[in-house]
Amino acid sequence: ITWMSLAEAQEREFSPMNLVVVVPEPGEASPRRPQLHLGLPEAALAHQAGLITKAEVRAVVLAKLKLLPGQVLWDVGAGCGSVGLEASLLVPGGKVFAVERHPERSAQIGANRDHYGVDNLEVVCGLAPECLADLPDPHRVFVGGGGPMVGAIVEEAVRRLAPGGRVVVTAALL
Repeated sequence: ITWMSLAEAQEREFSPMNLVVVVPEPGEASPRRPQLHLGLPEAALAHQAGLITKAEVRAVVLAKLKLLPGQVLWDVGAGCGSVGLEASLLVPGGKVFAVERHPERSAQIGANRDHYGVDNLEVVCGLAPECLADLPDPHRVFVGGGGPMVGAIVEEAVRRLAPGGRVVVTAALL
């Protein structure tokens, strides 16, 4: 039995018959997936030139959505997926559909989802409201983008909304 640091072990060669057990020292950082939590800083997500819902706005949006376990959320105009990612924590057993029309932003949503190991968020790359037709009816809808189609998106969301559902819209530009 030999005890050594990882740095020492890296410099050695071992027989294929050896058994190596790696035990981190107390206080030593172990490599693991970053922990998803509410209020992620902007730097924690891949995003395009500041196109991200700020943490303070995300907090208000999530509070207004009043998400519950098992619900379906549409995050329309998802950008980098910051709202949908944090919302995924609040709907265990449910599903978040992050809808984004720009392929590069859709790819960022997927990268952010994979980075945090989120399994209840699906990326939908398409133009709303048309691409919403194939999604299951929502309990909650967040519209954070959509440009000139915001009115049509909200109309479709309200039409498909489950009884007692909620729609939350943020508008940086009118």
